[in-house]
Amino acid sequence: PADGKSIDEFIGVAPVTCVAYAPDNQTLASGGGNHSVKLWLHTSAAPTKNFAGHTGPVYSVALSPDGKAIASASADQTIRFWDIASGGPLKQLSGHQGSVYAIDYSPDGNLLFSVGADATARLWTVASGQELKKFAGSEAPLYTASFSPNGALAAAAGLAKMIYVWEVGSGQLKLSITGHSDHIYRVVFNPAGTRLMSTGYTGHVFVWDLANGKQLFTTKLPSAANFAVYSPDGARALVSCADGNAYFIDLPAEAR
Repeated sequence: PADGKSIDEFIGVAPVTCVAYAPDNQTLASGGGNHSVKLWLHTSAAPTKNFAGHTGPVYSVALSPDGKAIASASADQTIRFWDIASGGPLKQLSGHQGSVYAIDYSPDGNLLFSVGADATARLWTVASGQELKKFAGSEAPLYTASFSPNGALAAAAGLAKMIYVWEVGSGQLKLSITGHSDHIYRVVFNPAGTRLMSTGYTGHVFVWDLANGKQLFTTKLPSAANFAVYSPDGARALVSCADGNAYFIDLPAEAR
């Protein structure tokens, strides 16, 4: 982040569609076009573990808050859990009627939020694999899923150009946010849980006030903005784009 220079480079044999850090900040999980999930260490140029079992490309990976398990979502319509220590499968969740595009653990690790091509957003109990809720609202495929830092809210967006924010406890739709003019690829809460950032096909980056859904900040990048994260202090955002570049954005006080 200080100078934008590359520290490590890991090269696989198939397209990489998703990556996620483990809580130790030294381990990465990745998923991609070869239907598998891989675990990497900064000290190793090759994967330390390979988790095989999906029958389609892996679109999203998430590591449990305790660092013991990986969840993965795939075009094979399933979500699978893997034990990091043993490298073996733990359980499989089925219910989506189409590709599962994004997943996210709740902060306490007890729940998993998923969205997919069937236009549904679902909440699962990690321990039992039971589907707890199916959130209503979207009528088009959803590409991105995110829990708020306190686990009280879940946000999703996708093909419908609209952001949906649900209350996890009640399952009620809290906000429907409009403003994007094309597909939305990423929504993410700020560290304080008071703002929501969204990016999409047009290259626009928006920040929204979760109290009322009002737009607080916007900027446009040169190409489709596929992924975004806040810095831990909420002062900056890092956005990766289809032009092969990642961009740091300094956020004004009201968007942090």
